[in-house]
Amino acid sequence: MARRGGAIMRRLRKAVDVKSLSKETGNKKILERVSFKVDRDERVVICGPSGSGKTTLLRCLNGLESYNTGSVTVLGVRISSDPKSIQDIRSKTGMLFQSFNLFPHLTILENCTLALQTARRLSSEKAIETARHYLDRVKVIDQEHKYPIALSGGQQQRVAIARALCMEPELLLFDEPTSALDPEMVSEVLDVLRDLANSGMTMICVTHEMKFAKKFADKVILMDEGKIVIESEAEAFFHNTDNPRVKAFLKTIRSR
Repeated sequence: MARRGGAIMRRLRKAVDVKSLSKETGNKKILERVSFKVDRDERVVICGPSGSGKTTLLRCLNGLESYNTGSVTVLGVRISSDPKSIQDIRSKTGMLFQSFNLFPHLTILENCTLALQTARRLSSEKAIETARHYLDRVKVIDQEHKYPIALSGGQQQRVAIARALCMEPELLLFDEPTSALDPEMVSEVLDVLRDLANSGMTMICVTHEMKFAKKFADKVILMDEGKIVIESEAEAFFHNTDNPRVKAFLKTIRSR
């Protein structure tokens, strides 16, 4: 019984379980037999050169991309052709895109309350209270009545983070959260992500910001040509002087 109980606890600890995931488009292999696990409260960075399959992999985790073979289980729900499985996963996960994806015709506050009222059926008063809490957490509460066009890129990305947090997800996915920002705006967004990491939230982040990854990640996954080259604890990854692929990638990043 103790052994069975331990197995159940380990299963409950898993936030993400990907097994032999493969995806092809035409004759091109986008992902090839990718397998990895993410525990609850773990912060994982997925990195690698352009075209290595990072974003596709991330989008497979909440059903934005389909795949050919393998399996994806997120927060105990296995993605299948049944739309309910994807709906269940998306109700528990939040995703931050490269290009913010804020609704331009809605104010900052309205951007954050929309899903709360339509998906979670909260009252207007409760939705506003929740939205203001998270806007304050990412330090843009003073912008709540403005429209996205009036905000800087860094402010817009912080609003996008607040909007994702409003749904109180168990897992947050980030796809290159600083790639659309000017260099001077990158640090303010990374500071917010580091603050979230310190709160113990389960997070998976595709990024090329290795200085951030070094401070943020518990684990690093390096991808190339649709495969996982190496998966290791963050400290070991950044001190890996033996693996030529890791050395070459880090050297390329530092030279930018």
